[in-house]
Amino acid sequence: MKTKKRLLKSDRLWLFAALLLLLLQFWWLPGAPRTPDDTFSSTIAGQRGFFQTLQALANAGHLPSVERTTDRLVPEEPCTLIVLSPDRYPNEYEQEELTRFVREGGNLLFAPNWVAPNCRIPALRIETTETYFAEEDTVVPTAAPASPAPTMQAEKEEDAPEVASSAAQEGESKAESDDTPDNLRDVQDAIARDGTQPELITEFEETIEATVADLKTSSPLVEGSVKWRTRAGIQFFRTDPTVLVQTGAGTPQAATWDYGLGNVLLCASADIFSNRSMLFRREAELAVRLVERLHETHDDPAGTKIVVSEYLNASDSYRGTGVLMNPGLRSGTLQLILLAVLAGWFGFHRFGPAEPDTAAERRTLTESASAVGNLFFRTHSGGEAVARYLDYVRSRIQEQFGSSVRLEDTKLIARRCGLEPDDVRERVDQAIGLSGSRSTTPPQAATAIRQLSDVMKRLSGARGD
Repeated sequence: MKTKKRLLKSDRLWLFAALLLLLLQFWWLPGAPRTPDDTFSSTIAGQRGFFQTLQALANAGHLPSVERTTDRLVPEEPCTLIVLSPDRYPNEYEQEELTRFVREGGNLLFAPNWVAPNCRIPALRIETTETYFAEEDTVVPTAAPASPAPTMQAEKEEDAPEVASSAAQEGESKAESDDTPDNLRDVQDAIARDGTQPELITEFEETIEATVADLKTSSPLVEGSVKWRTRAGIQFFRTDPTVLVQTGAGTPQAATWDYGLGNVLLCASADIFSNRSMLFRREAELAVRLVERLHETHDDPAGTKIVVSEYLNASDSYRGTGVLMNPGLRSGTLQLILLAVLAGWFGFHRFGPAEPDTAAERRTLTESASAVGNLFFRTHSGGEAVARYLDYVRSRIQEQFGSSVRLEDTKLIARRCGLEPDDVRERVDQAIGLSGSRSTTPPQAATAIRQLSDVMKRLSGARGD
C-alpha cells in the first residue's frame, strides 16, 4: 500500500513564491496610482513642455543656457536653480547645500510636490501647507496689476519662438477666452510622440478633484487673470516677500525674497509648470515670466545659466534600480528571480533520511572524573585506584623536593607539611597496604586517597619554607 505524500510547510512557501512570480509575469500589481511629474515626462502632469520651452527661448537668445542635471542637487557655480515637484524633499544635509548655494549668490525656484504639499525648509524660510480655499479666492481683484515685466533682452523680441510670440500678441486681446489652447506645437508633438491620450487629462483631474482648487489669480508679470490649480498655501515667517501671484482674496501663491547674496522664489503649486499648463497661453507665459523674474536678479543674467535639477526625483535619482522593473525589462527580471527561487528550493529540500550526527561530544573534567569513579566502583578496583594515586604522589614529591626524598621518609614529609610523623606514617602505610588489593572496598579506597590528598595539599602550601 502506497503512502500518500504530503507537501511540507516549507515546500508550500517555496511553491507559493514560485507561483506568485509566474503570476506577475502576466499580471503586474499596479500599486498606488502615481503621476510622473519630472521634466523627462510628457504626461499631463509632467514638465517636459516647460523644459523644452525654456530651451527654445535659450536657443533664440532670450534666455541664457538652460541645462538639466540628475547627478547632483546643487551646481558648483551660482546659477538659477529650478526644483519642481520633487518626489522626495531634501534632507538636512541637502538643505544645508541649498542654503549655502543661495547664500553665495545662487537663485532658487522651488515648488512642492503635488501629492505631498506640506514642505518646510527652515533655513531658506520655505514653508507650504495644504490649504482649502474659500469662494472669494476665485474672484479676480478689480484693480488690475501692473503691466508685464520686460524680458531680459527686449531688443530680440521679434526673434522669439512661437511659444513666446503668441503669448505676447494674444495678451493684448482680452476677448479671447483663457481656456483656449495655445499653439505650443513643441509640447503637443512631444505629448503625441509618447502616446499620451486626451483622456489622461480627465483621469488626472478626477484623481485630485477632491482636494484641488481652481483659482483665478493675478500677477504683475502678466496681464489679466491666470488659472492657477493648487492644493497648498505659502506660510511666511521672518521674511518680507514680494508677492508675484495672489488669489482674489489676496492669498499669495508665489513670492520671492532675498537671502544672502541670492534670491528664493517659492510657488505653492508646480501645476503652472506642467504640460497641461503649457497648453494654455497665459499659464505658459506666467511660468516663463516667473523664471525670468528670478533670473534677472543676478548681477550678470546673460552669463549665468539656468539649471533644472531632477536629483530629488525618484525617476532619476534611483534610475539604476528602478529600470529593472520597467515594462521593457520587468519580465526578464522576474524570470531571473524565479530561477533563484527554484535554485533555493532545490538546495533547501533534503531527500532521504536524516544523516546521523557523528560529531563526538566533548566532556568536562568533572564528568570525566565521575565516569572513572563509577568505573572503579563497578569493577571493584579500589586497590588499583589507590596504587595509581600513590604513584602520582611519589612523582609529585620528587618534582618538589628532588629524588633524595621518598614517600617512605615520613619524618621529613611530616616536618614539611606540619603534621605529626606518626599521623603521616599511618596514612602512608594504610595506602600502601590497600594498594593493589582486590579486597579493598570503595569506602576504604576513598578514605586513603582523601588522606594522601590532604598531605599533598599541605606540602603544596608549605612549598618554599
